[in-house]
Amino acid sequence: NELQVSSENIITENNEEIKTLSDTSPPTTTSPTSPTATSSPTMTLGLRHQMFAAFTVLQFIGNSGIPNTAATWIWAIKMVSSTQTSPTQFIAIAALTKQCYMTTVKPLDASIRTVIADTLAAVTWPSLLQGIAHGHHRNENAQWSRGIDQILRSAEYMRHVLPRSVCCMVGDKPFFSGIFHRENAGMFSTLPLLTHEGLCVETVCIMMNASKEMTSSNEEEARLNNATRAELFGGLTRALCLYEERLSKQEKDELW
Repeated sequence: NELQVSSENIITENNEEIKTLSDTSPPTTTSPTSPTATSSPTMTLGLRHQMFAAFTVLQFIGNSGIPNTAATWIWAIKMVSSTQTSPTQFIAIAALTKQCYMTTVKPLDASIRTVIADTLAAVTWPSLLQGIAHGHHRNENAQWSRGIDQILRSAEYMRHVLPRSVCCMVGDKPFFSGIFHRENAGMFSTLPLLTHEGLCVETVCIMMNASKEMTSSNEEEARLNNATRAELFGGLTRALCLYEERLSKQEKDELW
């Protein structure tokens, strides 16, 4: 519990990508194999602190007796929406995926739902979708400082949170491309429910239109964006099937 409180304090003190650690860390020597070797030593130590804090929080999400706090949601949403791609953003995507799934297991308190809705309203959907698109591909050839790559691999493993009753990794494999993430589709089926408007025509249209604003500078980025659009379409379609009782007949007809 003390470790959880400590990690959440790190996030709460700076919801803007946990950068205060970079400003207060003492100098250290960078690894010659690190992509940040040309940056200041303080920045490298800050990256390690960010990774540790993010991975620690990821470990706690979904554990019995550990509350799903608003601070964790704020950090995950803002980090995923960040325009600066980083290893911490990859961990935040895993955290947001697990948090969304946990809402289907245990309902959130009204106060936390309000904070989540306010945070989603503050960020732009195109930036959130763009950040999720970045999480499709982790550069296996990147030479990070010692320990960072191991954390990324562990975070990737922990991202697979959907039980076999939702999707079977072996049985479903022939039906999906290698870059289609079922976890993302599951996340997109939950996110509309967490907005102020809830699952409605307006929310679905906003999310679908935001997917058209995603940008790419090369063929690989365009491919990942298209995968995210497919996941969004699949997730919203699943949400319409699961929660159709929340929609009027007119809304159903319009959406379908």
